[in-house]
Amino acid sequence: MRNWMAERKTKMPMIQYVGDKEGPVVTFLNNGGSFETFTCIRNVISKVLSFLAFVLEEVIEVCTNCSGLYFFEFVSCSAFLLCIPILAMYCTPLYEKVEKRQVKNLDFGIVSLVGLFFWIASIVFSSTYDKTPIEIAAVTFGYFASIAFTVDFVMILYKRCHARKETPPENTARLPNLAENQPLNNPPA
Repeated sequence: MRNWMAERKTKMPMIQYVGDKEGPVVTFLNNGGSFETFTCIRNVISKVLSFLAFVLEEVIEVCTNCSGLYFFEFVSCSAFLLCIPILAMYCTPLYEKVEKRQVKNLDFGIVSLVGLFFWIASIVFSSTYDKTPIEIAAVTFGYFASIAFTVDFVMILYKRCHARKETPPENTARLPNLAENQPLNNPPA
């Protein structure tokens, strides 16, 4: 029986500090490849902002028009809970066991939908809130989270378009195979 945790500790650390002219750079690693630092920071920021928006709206005790608050609560909690498994998958050995294209497509779909709904929820909540300091802070973090998810969406879209330009077109022209063109009864000479 293999102990994958022991193998993981001996093969490669989760976080590697690389010296640079401007100071140390933290690189997050996943079983054989590097998870880009900027991508990781961008993902973590959007999750933290959505969590802060959720916590701040949970602190609100009294509201006169609560429908916007409830919708904002649902979206901010869903955003946090839907995006954490994708982030965890990127940083664990599970990423190597599943098809990377499917994970990236799932991430793209979740980020785009969550970003869209976060914008809608922030707008609805900002139009129905009572302007208390906690509500103002919750709306502010909601807009910050919306911006973070939008930046994440744009960066994923940019990488997808950039990756398509770099891949060479497939050669669809078939070369004639001499063995296929021979009659079945006659062996090739």
